[in-house]
Amino acid sequence: MECRRPVNNVLIEGNPSQELSVQIRPNLADDPLVVGPRYQCSDVVCSWSNYLGPLTSGVLILGLMNGTKMAKYIRENKSTRAYRIKGIFGLATDNYSKDGRIIEKTTYKHVKQIHLEKLLTYMQAVHQKKMFELCGVDMQSQTAYELAVQGLIRPATSKTPLIYGIRCVDFKLPEFTIEIQCVNEYETYLQSLIHEIGMKMNSSAHCTSIQFKAIIYLTLFPGIRRSFKKMTSDLLLPSQDLNFIFAEDPSLGDFVHDNMCILEDEGQEAVIPEEYTKVPSNDDFTGEYNFEVFIDASGNKNCMQYSAILNKVYIINHSKFSVDFKWDTPDVSMDFFVRAMPLYSSTQEAHKSVVCCVQHCQSTEPYNTGRNKLEMYHILRTISDQARYTGGPDCHLSVLVPLGVPQAGMDTVRHTFFFICKNSCATGINRRAVELIFTLEDNVGNIYGRRKVYVRVCSCPKRDRTKEEEEYSKYPDQPVPRGKKRKLNLPKKVSSFSDPNDTKVYPINLQIVGKKNAKAVLKFARDLMASEVLDRNSEEPFLKTFEELTNMLKSHE
Repeated sequence: MECRRPVNNVLIEGNPSQELSVQIRPNLADDPLVVGPRYQCSDVVCSWSNYLGPLTSGVLILGLMNGTKMAKYIRENKSTRAYRIKGIFGLATDNYSKDGRIIEKTTYKHVKQIHLEKLLTYMQAVHQKKMFELCGVDMQSQTAYELAVQGLIRPATSKTPLIYGIRCVDFKLPEFTIEIQCVNEYETYLQSLIHEIGMKMNSSAHCTSIQFKAIIYLTLFPGIRRSFKKMTSDLLLPSQDLNFIFAEDPSLGDFVHDNMCILEDEGQEAVIPEEYTKVPSNDDFTGEYNFEVFIDASGNKNCMQYSAILNKVYIINHSKFSVDFKWDTPDVSMDFFVRAMPLYSSTQEAHKSVVCCVQHCQSTEPYNTGRNKLEMYHILRTISDQARYTGGPDCHLSVLVPLGVPQAGMDTVRHTFFFICKNSCATGINRRAVELIFTLEDNVGNIYGRRKVYVRVCSCPKRDRTKEEEEYSKYPDQPVPRGKKRKLNLPKKVSSFSDPNDTKVYPINLQIVGKKNAKAVLKFARDLMASEVLDRNSEEPFLKTFEELTNMLKSHE
C-alpha cells in the first residue's frame, strides 16, 4: 500500500527585528525508519465469505472492517453457489485437472450430448433424493412435500456436498461445459465430478477450468466499471448491472436494500395496477365482454400436451405454445391488453412471485441475450416485440401484451408464450403447483375478464398428463390435481379382523402369567377395538367394549 511521504519541518530563524530566514528540513520524527511502517496488517481486518481454490476464478466476496460481520453471515448461511466448469473428454489425469500427469487415454467420439444430458439429469435426481435422506424423511410422504415447499433443503453440516441443479450449456467434442448449483462444494470435488462424468460416458475426462459465477444475489459482471450511484464503506457494486435483486434470506434482502441501489431500466418505471402488489385473484369470470381463453394443442405432441378435463398444460421448457383470446363485441375505441401472470396455486404460496431459478436467469444464456435484469427473472416469455415485462421485488411478475383486433374472418387473437424454468428447478418453482392467470385489461389497468389455466413444465408432458388424468378418473369427485400430493377422501375400509355384520359380544376368561404379559394382551385388545370404533363410526358394542378394556388396563398400572 502506498504511504504518504514524511512531513518536512519548517524552521524560521534569525533576529525578530531583522529579516528572518525560512528553512525546510526533513522531519526525523515522522520518518518511517523512526516511527515504523505507516500501515500494519492489524490495522485492516479482512474476512472472506466464499473460498476459491487455486485453480478457480470468479466471484470472491471479502468483508473489510465492519463488513466482516456480513461476510461471516453470508458464509454461514449455506447459500447456493453457481459454477461453470469446463472439461475435455479423452484424457484422464492423476489430479483430475489439466496440469496433472496423464494416466489414461480413451476414445470419445461415441459420446453424444443427449446421453450427457440424461446422465446429468440422473445425477441431479440422486442428489435431490439425498437431501430428504439427510433429513430422515421419505420422499413419498406428506412431510417431504411440506419440507420441500418451504424452500431449499440445506444439509445440517457443511461437509456434505449437494447438487441442486446441473446441466450442459456447451458441447463441442472433445470439450464440454456444465453449469452447476450446489452447496458445501470444494475445488477437488468439482474436478472429480468431471472425472466421474467421463467414466459414466464410457470414456475419460479431466477439468480444464472452474469459474465461480454467483452466490445468492452477487454475480459476475460483464466488466468492472467505476460508475457507482451509491458507495458504502463495506460493499461496492456496479449499480448499472443491477435492476432488481432477489435474496434467498429475508435478512439478506434488508441488507441489499440498505446498502445497494435498485435501479429502473433506462429510467422508466413500469405501470403496475395496485392490486398486483398484493395477492392476485385467480377466480374465473368472463365479464361484460365474455372473455374466453383457448389453448391450441395442435403442435408437437412430444413437447406440449393439453388436458381439457383438467384444464392443464403440460409442456417442456423453451417449447412454445399458442393461446387464442376471444371476447364479444370488442369496442374499437378502447385499447385492450392481455396480462399473463404465473401464480402459485397454493394459498400459502400465492403471495410469492414466481421467478426464474439461479440457473436460468444468467445473462450468459442465449435466451437472455439483449434482455435487462428484470426480464431475466421472468419465468414466462412471449415472442411479441410489443410485450412489456412488469413487476418487481414486491410485485408479482407478469407479461403485458397488446391484444389488438381479430384478423379478417377470425373472431380470436393469438399470442405465443413459452416457459424458461421447469417445475423441478430447486432454486425456482421447486415442485410447487403453478397456474397461469390471463386477464383482459384496458390501458389504465381496469380488469374486464379473467381466466385460469393450470401449468406443469416438465420433461415428459405425455407421461404426466396420462398419469394425472388416470388419477382423476378414479376419483372424479376430487378436486383437479395440481401436480402435488394430496390426501384423498377415500371411503374408510372396514377392519379385516372381523365380519362387518358380526356385532355379538364374546366373553373370554383368560389367565396370563406375568403382569407385563397381561398388560400387553389387554393393550392389543384395546387397540383392536379402537380401530373398530373408528371404522364403524362409534357403534355401541365396540365403543362399550373399548371403554371396559381401557378401565381394565388402568387397573393393572
